[in-house]
Amino acid sequence: MSLSISTGLRVYHNPELKDQHNASLNQTRDELQGRIHWFEGELNKVRNRVQELQNEIDSHRHNNGGGCFPGSAQVDVWGRGRVQMRDLAVGDVVRAHGERWEPIVGWYDHNASVARTFLALDYSRLDGSLSSVTLTPNHLVFITTGAEPAQESAVACQAQHARVGDKLWDAESSIPADIVAIRSVTRRGIYSPVPARSGTLVVDGVIASVYAKPTAFQTVDVADTLLHTISHWATYPLRTAWALELVAETVLGSVLDHFVISSGPSRGKALSRAEPTSPLLLPYLKFVVGGLVAVLSRVFG
Repeated sequence: MSLSISTGLRVYHNPELKDQHNASLNQTRDELQGRIHWFEGELNKVRNRVQELQNEIDSHRHNNGGGCFPGSAQVDVWGRGRVQMRDLAVGDVVRAHGERWEPIVGWYDHNASVARTFLALDYSRLDGSLSSVTLTPNHLVFITTGAEPAQESAVACQAQHARVGDKLWDAESSIPADIVAIRSVTRRGIYSPVPARSGTLVVDGVIASVYAKPTAFQTVDVADTLLHTISHWATYPLRTAWALELVAETVLGSVLDHFVISSGPSRGKALSRAEPTSPLLLPYLKFVVGGLVAVLSRVFG
């Protein structure tokens, strides 16, 4: 065993003690790495469980909850023509019914990846051509069964309660269109856009409700036509809040165009889908709008 001793600038040196010290450090490091790996494993277990729970929630929401349209369903968008539901965005102005056009202010449901079973209601147009509207079985669509039906006589009905021979309302011709077949199909995507004021939307050429009867309430004895009215009034605060936010963002976009941005494309309509150019103005307006939303929720909720 060698031993070196120094005073002042000289250093005590013992190789055996150094080896023991290094061995102790290596052991401590290995123990720490082992603990880290254990914690990582436990954390992954927690993450996996959280994902499982989220999947269960999504499954319940999308398979047992509200009604929707598939991503391939088509709506009439002002200035763009027929647009698939998957390409629709908040702020787009859509045909609600007849010649009434309204902006989309939000979504009751929006998931591009979920595959789901829908009902396709095939109907015959005035010119003899065939078309189809696709929606979930519990979604509401307007039909009539009279011999000489008028649009005012149409009532909301769940798609699963529609029958061959019932009449949908063709938005193009404004006359009833006979349902000639009902099919079960699988489509990807579930979408439920929210027009600003109307509870209706022209989808796949016919007038449909934007509401549905949740599966959890299927045993509740409420007429479908009454359910449409109740749902429309119940969602008034939410639609109003979304509409105010959209208006505020549109106004802010115009302000930024004129006072903040001296050049470049307009941001007025799609501000909510773009990065803000002002680091202070947009958060401030968001704060104000959030306060208005909270007040409206308390007043109308």
